[in-house]
Amino acid sequence: MEIPNTNSNISKTLTINVIYNSLCLFMDNHIDQFPVFLKEAEIENKKNDLIKKEKFVQEDDITLRLSRFFNHCDSSFYFENQSKTPETNATTDIGVLVKKPYSDRVICFIEAKRLPTPEGKNREKTEYAYYESTSKQGGIERFKTEKHGGKEKFTFSFMLAYIQENNAGYWFQEVNDWVDSQIELSSNPEIIWNEKDKLNQDLSFSKGAITKYYSTHSRRTLDEIKLVHYWIELVN
Repeated sequence: MEIPNTNSNISKTLTINVIYNSLCLFMDNHIDQFPVFLKEAEIENKKNDLIKKEKFVQEDDITLRLSRFFNHCDSSFYFENQSKTPETNATTDIGVLVKKPYSDRVICFIEAKRLPTPEGKNREKTEYAYYESTSKQGGIERFKTEKHGGKEKFTFSFMLAYIQENNAGYWFQEVNDWVDSQIELSSNPEIIWNEKDKLNQDLSFSKGAITKYYSTHSRRTLDEIKLVHYWIELVN
């Protein structure tokens, strides 16, 4: 994919890899400010009696504020909450579009999950990675089956975790243990798992309550997709 650079007098094109690198740099430089933004939003909504609890805990509530936060920052990107894919009418937590120069095309998705998975009917603790039940799919699993990023043939996307109990080190071990169980026997016969599906921490990234990981995933019919994971500790 190439997008014309209409902001320059010199005729240039921005390759998708350059755009992805710019997007990662933006995320690296700003995501650690989100917990403060979220706290301020909680205080404002509580003061105006718009929320009954002391803080936002639901995934959709947090993700809405995250997309608002990113759009508040100065960048070349627009973060569309509950982004809809026209071809399939399916929605993803956040779709990322280029606004400088403008493009109406989503270039990647952001899938968000809570850790731990909240209790409830048809909920499973392994939702960040997969579902044992074949009636639903977990976060990573959705990229592997091409439910996310398949129609668009994305080769790159993000996952977010809102850590609400324990810490990143605990969940890093848990998620990779879940992947190990799928390597041994996949609960979804459409896909296979291997060592590349496991998360690897970016040790050069140090942002307080935020940790960063990489993973690479084979897909049902398409080439591999790379995921960047940002985990945000919201325990306090």
